[in-house]
Amino acid sequence: MFDSFLLAFTALFSIVNPIAMGFRQVSRHA
Repeated sequence: MFDSFLLAFTALFSIVNPIAMGFRQVSRHA
C-alpha cells in the first residue's frame, strides 16, 4: 500500500514539477 502511494506521489510530482517550473518562468517574465 505504501509503495503504491509512493509511486503515485512520484508520478504526480513528475507531472506537476515541469508545470510549476514553466509557470514560474512565465510569472517571472510578466
